[in-house]
Amino acid sequence: MGILLLAGAVGVLFATPFNFGASTEEAPYQVKIIRNVTYAEPDGTDLQADLFIPEGDHILPGVLMVHGGAWFTGSRWQMQPHAAKIASNGFVVVVISYRLAPKHKFPAQLHDCLTAIRWMRKNAQKYRIDPQRIAGYGYSAGAHLVTLAAMSADTAPSEWDASRAAGDAEVSATLQAVVAGGTPCDFSEIPQDNRVLAYFLGGSRKEVPHLYRLASPRYFVSPADPPAFFFHAENDRLVSKEAVQRMSEQLQSVGVRSEVHIVPSTGHISVFFHREPPKRAAAFLTDVFSSAAPARPRIPPSIPN
Repeated sequence: MGILLLAGAVGVLFATPFNFGASTEEAPYQVKIIRNVTYAEPDGTDLQADLFIPEGDHILPGVLMVHGGAWFTGSRWQMQPHAAKIASNGFVVVVISYRLAPKHKFPAQLHDCLTAIRWMRKNAQKYRIDPQRIAGYGYSAGAHLVTLAAMSADTAPSEWDASRAAGDAEVSATLQAVVAGGTPCDFSEIPQDNRVLAYFLGGSRKEVPHLYRLASPRYFVSPADPPAFFFHAENDRLVSKEAVQRMSEQLQSVGVRSEVHIVPSTGHISVFFHREPPKRAAAFLTDVFSSAAPARPRIPPSIPN
C-alpha cells in the first residue's frame, strides 16, 4: 500500500534548485517568464500562476503544470525547471498554485485546476495559447489532479467544479493531452478504516467511500479521454507503479493512446529530478499536437534558472 506513505513523505523534498539544461537542437525557443499572475480568488484566496512563454509571435499549445506535495504542501516554485524545459520546446506553460488541505479538502484542488484551464482559454489570445491544444502536466499529487481533470472535465458533477457552477460552463475545461509522473490513480487500494488521507478526502474510505472512488482517476476512463504519458520510478515505494500500468492498459483498451515510461534505478523523489522524463514528455506533447503545430523558429535557447 505504497500510497499510504505519500502523506508523510513530503515537505522538504524539493528544496534543492536544479536545471535540466538543453541543447540547441532540443530547445529552439528562448523563454520569458511572467510571475505572480492571479488566475482566481476562491473564498478570497489569491491563487497565482507563473507563465513561461516562448518568445516570438506564434500561437502555441498550452500546458497547465501542477506541483506535488501530497495535497497539503509544496509550491509552484518546485515545478520551475520542468516548466522551463517544456516551454523551451514550444509550449506556453502555466504553473499554478492551488488551495491545500487540510484547510481546503477535496475537491477544492480539482476546482482550482479546472478554473485554471478555463482561465487559460479565456486569456488565450493575450498569452498566445491555442485554446484547442491544452495539456495538463503534474507530478505526484499534481499528477493526480491533472489526470483527474483530464478524465472528468465537463462530465463531473457540477458541485465538483466551482468555475462551472459560477457560470463559466460555456468555457471548456477539457484537456487534449496529459503528462503525469508518480501518479496516484486508484484510492481503492487504501484499507477501509485507514485515515491517512482523511485530511484530504474528509474521512476514511469506510466513512466516505464515494469520495475515494470519485477522486480516483481510473474510474473515469473512457474513449473520450485525451492521450496520456505516464512516467514512474522503477523503485517507487510511495505510489504503486502497477496501478499506473493498469490504468494505462485500461486507457489503451478503450482506444486511448497511453504510454508508461518506467525510469530505472529511481525512487519517487529522485525520478522528479531525472532528465529523461521531461525530455520524453516534450516529445510526446509535440507528437500529439503536431497535426496542427505552427512553424517553429530555430533560435538559440535561453533556459532561465
